[in-house]
Amino acid sequence: MLSNEQHPVRPFDPARFVGQLDYGGATPIYVASLALHHTGEVVVMNLVGHDTAISAKASAFFLNKPIQFIPDEAVLDTPFWREPPLLKRLSNNYRQLTKKVPGIRNMANWIVIANGMRVKFNLHNPPNLPESAYKKPDEQQQQQKSPVVMQPAPPPVYRYVLANEGGMPSEGAFVGMLVGMRVVLLRPRRPDTRIAASQWAHALWQRGLERGLITHLPSLGVACWSILVNTMSWNSLVSEGVRDGWLSLPQEMHHRTRGTRSFAIAAD
Repeated sequence: MLSNEQHPVRPFDPARFVGQLDYGGATPIYVASLALHHTGEVVVMNLVGHDTAISAKASAFFLNKPIQFIPDEAVLDTPFWREPPLLKRLSNNYRQLTKKVPGIRNMANWIVIANGMRVKFNLHNPPNLPESAYKKPDEQQQQQKSPVVMQPAPPPVYRYVLANEGGMPSEGAFVGMLVGMRVVLLRPRRPDTRIAASQWAHALWQRGLERGLITHLPSLGVACWSILVNTMSWNSLVSEGVRDGWLSLPQEMHHRTRGTRSFAIAAD
């Protein structure tokens, strides 16, 4: 179940690091938390170490040079981490933040976060809808009669949500990602829609996991999930939920939409 709490996401055990980066310097570079995409690219990485050492590794990371991660012995019993992966960057951009560690000279706390995890970024960069979504039925029929030109499918795009290790992401973070994807949603704009809107978020999260639209990612120190950016699939899931009854509408909306073949609830 999603969380309604708004506590900040923190490394699960700030007193214990989940591993180190392979570094030949005099001081180690500790990894406080790490989450990887299905194919091994870094989604979020939090490092603590000497500022010059972190600066060197950050430069190597952004130049897409592989970086060796050495997990802590305590996590080696997890199958994914038995063979430590080489860390590499995603094809999209990141946001990085650096803070000095209080009381320790030249020590820095550095974190890099994929833009796909930032709700504000995703709200300002919605995905493009397929041309078929804008065409009238007669235009679609005419297109079907035309010769089909095979084009390679674009690579899948993902959004990401975080939670504290062992927890679940906040409801607001998940809904924010769906809104950024142009998914038609029931929003808690009025008191009579708040309970139903929360139920929608929880139901869509569960169904998204079952349908493969949401995937739990390999992570240490935090929990992380990817959300497939496929506006048509998500909106089809919403339509199915309303039609089959596992997405309930407030009574007033239910009367307005009864007998119609479709519905539209503003998601902006």
